[in-house]
This record gives sequence, C-alpha cells and structure tokens, in this order.
Amino acid sequence: MHATVEQGYTLEFSSADGILRAHVTGERDDFAISMAWWKAIAVEARRVRPAGVLIVEKFNNNLPIGELSELIDVIARLDFAGALIAYVDLAPCTPNHHDLSETMAINRGMAGRVFADEASARAWLLAERPR
Repeated sequence: MHATVEQGYTLEFSSADGILRAHVTGERDDFAISMAWWKAIAVEARRVRPAGVLIVEKFNNNLPIGELSELIDVIARLDFAGALIAYVDLAPCTPNHHDLSETMAINRGMAGRVFADEASARAWLLAERPR
C-alpha cells in the first residue's frame, strides 16, 4: 500500500484479488481536485493493470451536476488499462446524484458502476472480472 498527499486530498492505494483499491479523502472536493486524483488513479491502473479498480471517495461535498458532467467527459477519455471501475461515494448525497453519474459514465463508454457501499462494489468487481 502506498499513499499520496496532495493539496486538497489524500490518495491511498492497495491491491488484492486483482482489484486496485483507491481510497481518496479530503475536506472539500472541486473540479481541479477531482481531476488530479482521477488522473493519479488512471496512472496507477496502467502501472498495476488490475482487472478492476475500486474507488472509495470521502469528501464533505459533491460536485454540482454541471461540473460532474464535465468531469465525466474528461474521465471517460482516461486510460484505466481496460479495468472495470466500481465507484463508492461515502459523502452524503441524493441517490439521483449517483444514478445520474453512473448513467453519464456508461453513456460515455466507461465500464463501471456506482455503489452505495464498498462491499457491494467489491462483490460486483469479483463477479464481473474476466476469468
């Protein structure tokens, strides 16, 4: 496991069972901070080449829908080495926010899902990964 502390967030990586786990935390998220940690996760995914990437995020806020759409446009063009992506947002928000995020990502060609908890996300990655 290794951790990165950047301005505005902390990102910790660990790996088990073919899954790269990225745990990102911070006080307040914004577009620039989100871009930085998503890019760092993509770099690590290309280095490790996992079957799945499990992202667990905990900030005290969520991006506005307009910024979220713009962020997903950029994220969809990042190279995660073909890994499935399971995303867990531990910040309080409406279920519609997660549903919309997942729909936007899938519509942009991403292979992933949004989950309310880490156990469900991990189970999905383990069930869906190539054998």
